[in-house]
Amino acid sequence: MRNRNYLILVIIIGLILLSIFSRFTIGNTAIPIGIYWDQATLIGLIIGIFLTYIIAFSDINQVSDSRLIKYRFRWAIDMLIYGTLFQVFAQFSGLVATANPYYSEAWIKFIGNFWVKFLLSTNLIESTSVIDWENVSPMIAVAGSFAIGLSKLLYGFSFAFSFYVLTFFVKDRNNIDSIKSGNRIYANTISLFFILVFIFVLITVNVSTHHTSIYIFFSKYVLLFLFSIMIFYYFQPNASLSMFIKNLFCDCIEEEMLIRGQLQAIFKTKRIIMCLCFISVMFIPTALFGGLSFHIQDSFGIFVLFSNSMMIMFWGCLLLTFLTIVEGKYNYKLFHQSGSLMPDNMFSPKFVALPVILIFLLVVIVFILFNVMF
Repeated sequence: MRNRNYLILVIIIGLILLSIFSRFTIGNTAIPIGIYWDQATLIGLIIGIFLTYIIAFSDINQVSDSRLIKYRFRWAIDMLIYGTLFQVFAQFSGLVATANPYYSEAWIKFIGNFWVKFLLSTNLIESTSVIDWENVSPMIAVAGSFAIGLSKLLYGFSFAFSFYVLTFFVKDRNNIDSIKSGNRIYANTISLFFILVFIFVLITVNVSTHHTSIYIFFSKYVLLFLFSIMIFYYFQPNASLSMFIKNLFCDCIEEEMLIRGQLQAIFKTKRIIMCLCFISVMFIPTALFGGLSFHIQDSFGIFVLFSNSMMIMFWGCLLLTFLTIVEGKYNYKLFHQSGSLMPDNMFSPKFVALPVILIFLLVVIVFILFNVMF
C-alpha cells in the first residue's frame, strides 16, 4: 500500500472512532454532541500531519519497507501527541494570562478577530464556541478551557490510536524504496510556511479572545528557556544547529556519522526540554497551597501561578514537534544509507506523560478549590 493511503486510512478510522465514542458517551444524556466537535482544530490536525510528513519523508506516493513503515507510524503517533499538546497549552496559557493586567495589541487583535470571523463564516467553529473569557467567572473559565483542551486531546489520541492499530496489519517485507531524499526545497519550504502560519493563527486567536498581550508568549523566562535549549544543542558533539535548521527547508546530503550525531543530539535535547518542563511544573504545588491566603478575595489570581509553567509547556511541546520532524528525516536518511534506524521509542511514556498528567491534575485541583472555597 502506498504511504499516502495509510494516512488517509488513519484519518477515516480516527473519525469513525470519534463519532462512535462521542455518541456512546452522551447517548443517554441531554448533552449536545457538538461539544466534541471543533472542526477548525480537527482539520488543522489532519493537514498538519500531512505537512509534517512531507517535510520528514519524501516517499508519500511510494511503497516503503515494512521496518520504515512501522517506524513512521510510531513517529506519527509522537507527532500527533506533541502537536495536540502544544495547542492545548496555548489555550491554557491564554486563559491563565487573563489574570495579568495586559491587553491585546491593536494589530494582534485585528488579526485574531479576522481569523475568528473567517472561521465563523466558514462554519469551522460555532458562535457558541467563541467565549469572552474576560467576562466569565473563574469556575466557568476553568471548566470551559479544560473541556476545549480535552476535546483537542481526543482528536490527537484517536488518530494516534489508529496508527497504533495499523502497525498490527503491516506485513513484513524488505522492499527497497524506489525513491531517496532529494533537495525538495519548494515542498519543504511551503509545508513549513503553512505550519508556521497555523501556529501564528493559533497564538493570535488565543491572545485576542483572551484579551491579553502576545508578549506573554515571549517573556524573559521563555526567551531564557529557548536560548538555553539552543546553546545545549549547539555544543553537542557531532551535531550542527545550522544543519538542523537547514533540514527543515530542504533534504541535505549528509554522512552517516553526522546523521547519527544529529540524532543523538536530538534525543538529548528532547530530554532536557521535558526535564525543564517537569521542574517548572513541580514548583506549582508549593506556590499554589502556600499562596491561597493571598487570593481569598481575588480567586482568579491563582491562575497567575500557572502562567509561566503553562508557557514553558507550550514551547516545550512545540520544540518537540520540530525536533521530531527532523528526527524522522534523519532516520529516513540513515535507513537509505545503512539500512538501520535509531528510534526513540520510550521517550513519550518516560518524559512527556508525567509532567503533562501532573499539570492536568493541578488544574483539576484548582477547579475543585474554586467550587469549595470561592
